[in-house]
Amino acid sequence: MNSITSSAIALVIGITIGIGGTYALTSSASGKFQLEIPTEEEARASLQAAKPNDWPNLQLSLGQCDKDTLGPGVRCAIDVTYDGLGGQRKRQSIVGFSQTPSGWMASLYQ
Repeated sequence: MNSITSSAIALVIGITIGIGGTYALTSSASGKFQLEIPTEEEARASLQAAKPNDWPNLQLSLGQCDKDTLGPGVRCAIDVTYDGLGGQRKRQSIVGFSQTPSGWMASLYQ
């Protein structure tokens, strides 16, 4: 076997190993990441604790949640219903939720 053939075989083997290694590293890393999202009850309790006097009789519905780019945890779109002046009020908002040692913590963004 001449040197050109053996160099070509070594190049093909090297590229194959590189592609396989890259695929193995990237595919296994993406499968391990999973968002922790609070339940609606956990989200309601943490938001009520953050603003105890602002939203009496708070009811909450969780919408889409994504990784929070501003801090730890997740950022979720929510619909809230609460007792306000003149009856029930409805509001849509963006809230961040982070896991603390004692439970979920809410940060109102919008």
